[in-house]
Amino acid sequence: MTAPLAYLLFNLNIIHSSASLIFAYALPHLFLAIYVNSRMNGRHRYSFWGEIYDLVLAFHIVLPTVVTMIFPKRGKFNVTDKGALLNVGYFDFSVVRPHLIIALLLGAGVIAGIVRAFAHDYFGVDPRVIALNVGWGLYSLIFLLAAIAVARETRQTRKTIRVDAAIPVLLHHASGIVSRSVTADLSMGGCRIVAPDERHLNDEIEEIELLLQSGAINIPVKTIASDEDFIRLMFDDIPLSRRRELVRVVLSRADAWINPPKPQDNPFRSLGTIMRCVFDLFWLTWKNRRENRRLRAQAAAQEEGNA
Repeated sequence: MTAPLAYLLFNLNIIHSSASLIFAYALPHLFLAIYVNSRMNGRHRYSFWGEIYDLVLAFHIVLPTVVTMIFPKRGKFNVTDKGALLNVGYFDFSVVRPHLIIALLLGAGVIAGIVRAFAHDYFGVDPRVIALNVGWGLYSLIFLLAAIAVARETRQTRKTIRVDAAIPVLLHHASGIVSRSVTADLSMGGCRIVAPDERHLNDEIEEIELLLQSGAINIPVKTIASDEDFIRLMFDDIPLSRRRELVRVVLSRADAWINPPKPQDNPFRSLGTIMRCVFDLFWLTWKNRRENRRLRAQAAAQEEGNA
């Protein structure tokens, strides 16, 4: 990732070869490797995303890896927090601080390379070597910016994952009337049910009964939201025995994690998705900063009005 900086910033050649040979041999090999991997693993792993995953972790695993290699018994395992909620989105600079430093260096190297390319006679450099290193630097910078985009934490309001599941269900209303419907998805914290009629708009649902082949599970619920198509319910306190049954229903069904096959990978489409992620990083950052400035201005104006 940082290799092109040796030439772009310090005029050091780290590859003992001419630009012509690299263009003739290395670039075709790179394109062929991307194409073959796409054809072989295209329905399970899309092009370039593995590199971004490596970039996200690279700076954070260097020190633990070295320490563990020298002192094997000093390694430890930290359990990350699960099921936390995030009310507002933010950008976590502390996580990608080293990535940002390298990105700034790569950006400076690319700019320096472009300047030297336009004035190659003055600097006495080979334009093809400059073009090779500038392209290399841009390639690394794009994926590095995509890795930096991982630090943008979006608003998270759901503690548990929801799994699509069509399970027959009975809705027990407060009036004593029972309606029959089917679930759209399930989680350990709630469910989304297809609205059988408009009764739920006026008659509160107190309990649902999941109809399984092994029997029925009664779960007390609260209505979170509803419309003409779906009813979103949150499970109330569930006894341990019922929670075990719910785990079996939500997470342990044979079809719970079977997804339809994904479309075949297209390296150009995958690269376009990465470019869009990079664009969204800058767009959302600018948009959020503008929104924060507006909110601060409103708060200041309100304080002045109260004063």
